[in-house]
Amino acid sequence: MAALLTEKIDDSPAFNPPFNPQATLDRNGPEGFTPAWLEDRPPVLVLESSPGMNRLNGPAQRPYYYGLAQWRPSIRPNPAPLRRPWDSWHRRGSAAWLKSNRARRSRQYRPRPSDLPRRTSDLPRRTSDSPCRTSDSPLDFAERTLGVQLWEGQRRALEALHQHRRVAVKSGNGLGKGFCAAVAVLWFLYNHQPAIALSTAPTFRQVRHILWRQIHRLHRLARQPLGGTMLDTRWDLDAERYALGLSSDTADQFQGFHSPNMLVVVDEAAGVGDQIFEAVDSVLTSAETGRLLLIGNPTSVAGGFYNAFNRERGIYQPITISALDSPNVRAGRIVVPGLTTAEWVEERRRVWGEDSDLFRSRVLGEFPRQAQDALIPLSDIEAAVGKHGAVDVTPAGRLALPEPPEPAIMAVDVARYGADHSVILVRRGMRVEEIRAFQGLDTMTFTGRVAAAIRQWSPEAALVDEIGLGAGVLDRLKELGHPAQGVNVAKPPRQKGLYANLRAEGYFRLRELFAGGDILIPDDKDLIAELSSLRYNTRSDGRAIIESKDAMKKRGLPSPDRADALMLAFLEPAQPPKLWT
Repeated sequence: MAALLTEKIDDSPAFNPPFNPQATLDRNGPEGFTPAWLEDRPPVLVLESSPGMNRLNGPAQRPYYYGLAQWRPSIRPNPAPLRRPWDSWHRRGSAAWLKSNRARRSRQYRPRPSDLPRRTSDLPRRTSDSPCRTSDSPLDFAERTLGVQLWEGQRRALEALHQHRRVAVKSGNGLGKGFCAAVAVLWFLYNHQPAIALSTAPTFRQVRHILWRQIHRLHRLARQPLGGTMLDTRWDLDAERYALGLSSDTADQFQGFHSPNMLVVVDEAAGVGDQIFEAVDSVLTSAETGRLLLIGNPTSVAGGFYNAFNRERGIYQPITISALDSPNVRAGRIVVPGLTTAEWVEERRRVWGEDSDLFRSRVLGEFPRQAQDALIPLSDIEAAVGKHGAVDVTPAGRLALPEPPEPAIMAVDVARYGADHSVILVRRGMRVEEIRAFQGLDTMTFTGRVAAAIRQWSPEAALVDEIGLGAGVLDRLKELGHPAQGVNVAKPPRQKGLYANLRAEGYFRLRELFAGGDILIPDDKDLIAELSSLRYNTRSDGRAIIESKDAMKKRGLPSPDRADALMLAFLEPAQPPKLWT
């Protein structure tokens, strides 16, 4: 009868205790029996007896892990040391035991160490493959983990987010606002456990294609792997650590999120409604470490973003970043690729005018002055631009099927020679489809361009401003058989008691469409500048009149040719609009 021996796998002194089979083998002892000689020693694996496990006489032994060392039974009289214990388990003296179906099917046979349960209760338990380092600041995280360099404006914003609960950042164009918000999301989730990071913007298109595109890029190119599962607008590190991009269509999407560590990033915050800010406040109510980052262009003098710099300034850390602070503008050359350049700032100064609200919000990072005689607020114009690029999505998350196209309406504004532009504008319903501007063309050449556009779009009507050179274009288009109609905006309006002429009535109708959010325009910088520069006045008889082109040129502004074409395109009978004063 073969004697039952034991073979020691680990030869190190720390895991080489004196072995006493009488002390460790107990046929009727409880599972998890721990010998006295193991109490003050490093964790090892001991043997426990179990009857009926071996066809040989005597009890079989099954291993239990208490650490790295391992003891196992052997029937060889002089077993050789094993370098890889499990590689030779099936070959060294146990062929008869392995051939036994009863032993092979037994639950007590565990051939792999990784399948064996741990018997120590004080071992650390990892909940995520990604570490949680709460000591890292956003600046250290950006430099060491992501491997990116931040310029001074971005560093100010992220350092404020590390030290303050609520941070509001207003800035000009092209200063890395989205990049800064993406770094904030990655930093907060990577350095807090548990944690939830929510991000939103006025439209889901902005969330998906602007903010989360930056997050994807930083995650992919990080110097140290960040781990987790990166989806379209979601990043999961584990069940209690995730970031999510949400649309700001309804406030209900922000309900149900609870975590001791919460971050909410609102990109382009000037375009987000008050109900979303109320929902964000409710999300941060129960968070021990709650952070709110508002970032965007200061285009509106109302709403939660404006309040963060005014009546709620006491609870926010306000930061202003001007395009004039850009390293590229200060140095007069490209120092940081992608940031605003001195050439762009000078170009906007000539086109918009240094005193215009568009220059203040887009370049200086300041809120508009909100002149009392401004016709259309810049915030309404920006909202119409944002909706123009939005994609319709059904409640089920699918793209909405396009409806049959509405008839096209074309508007033509004919300019004189010089710096003015002749414009062709096409709309379908309330959506502006195309704007074409030409400069320096003679009347017949421009008429040919209009005729080509009519053949392309097949409009229901082509409205031509017949004042001045427009009369010749109108006559030639009628001669060619096109559906052209002349409009003289200097004639009396339909609402004679409210407006001085048809031009004022058309522009106030346009104002109503922008205020109601009904009109959609493309991101045409010149059109936006012209619309935001329009002013009106009230005559002594109480009727409103729009500032003339000559008066605008005295203020250093160009002729509003694109705005005039837009007004013509939407000049049609409507309910009497209210006169805003």
